[in-house]
Amino acid sequence: MRSELRTEREWTCLLAAEEAALELQELAPEFGTDVAVVPSVDEAVDVLDARPTRMLLVDLRLVGADALRLFSQLDANGPASLVVGEHQHLDLIRRALELGAFGALIAPFDRVQLLAAIESSSELHARVLERERRVRDLEYVTDRQQQALHERTDELGAALKQRMWSEQAALLAQEETVHSLARAIESRDIVTGAHVERMSQYCELIANELGLNDQAHMIGLAARLHDVGKVAVPDFILLKQSPLTPEERVVMQLHCRTGHAILSDAESELLRMAAVIALTHHEWYDGSGYPGGLAGEAIPVAGRITAIADSFDALTNDRPYRPALGFEEATEVLVEQRATHFDPQMLDLFVGSAQLARIHRHRG
Repeated sequence: MRSELRTEREWTCLLAAEEAALELQELAPEFGTDVAVVPSVDEAVDVLDARPTRMLLVDLRLVGADALRLFSQLDANGPASLVVGEHQHLDLIRRALELGAFGALIAPFDRVQLLAAIESSSELHARVLERERRVRDLEYVTDRQQQALHERTDELGAALKQRMWSEQAALLAQEETVHSLARAIESRDIVTGAHVERMSQYCELIANELGLNDQAHMIGLAARLHDVGKVAVPDFILLKQSPLTPEERVVMQLHCRTGHAILSDAESELLRMAAVIALTHHEWYDGSGYPGGLAGEAIPVAGRITAIADSFDALTNDRPYRPALGFEEATEVLVEQRATHFDPQMLDLFVGSAQLARIHRHRG
């Protein structure tokens, strides 16, 4: 299903219960769209095929698991989509996000929260499309560079030089993609900007201490995208100054799977590693983490590294709900969670590194 570029007014497709549909119809003009209210997945498919649709809102209270059939048919060029449900629909919400929904909202909610969720889904949709455009542009530039390189090396007869330049062009393209996505994260979360830079340094430090010198830079760079899935978390949750409710915590935890879904189709080794980190950086060593409940060495190395770096940086910097801990106090907290939250070998190397104190003193 594709939403083609057209000149006529765009639509919002509401697959919602009658009461919710009436409320949503009142809001749609604020987004500059007409409204199509449909009672079934099949009729929603007909609307999406026939009309230029900017937003799709699916109410699980009306259609339940049948909504998954609709999301499975949407492609990357389809509309921004938001799934609405209640606490008993959390499993369906997770599956809808894995299939490509751009946001979720748990009832009950008010007008402000609904508007925020719609805006958040639309923003994420636009960013994903922009990321895909950037990747295409970077691939085009890389192809052109490689073509010019082939011509030049044919003239010079320097096969080795050709390989070096090709690898460099590909690496630069991958790094530009990472930096673009990292900037998208920073635009949503006031805490994240300097956090991703420090995270990158801490992860590279741990990887080097483990002897993974050839992969250390890549792990550090990929870790910058560990929270990319937060672009799908509504602002009223992401920027909340007080503790999250259980329902809000479930939505926040979805950022791991959302980040993995954003990155997992990439062809580059760097972005594939970033996808693994996005999915597993909240897994704990004893299996008590999320989203998969992985334990021990079942957690990928890059995920275990990032879990330590993420926790240390969070402890040593102010958060809305608590002040920063000092260096010694933060390392003591990590050591208390050795072998429960963190890989014991990695943690020992991290807290025992002289370089850690230097990075911490000069952090941004």
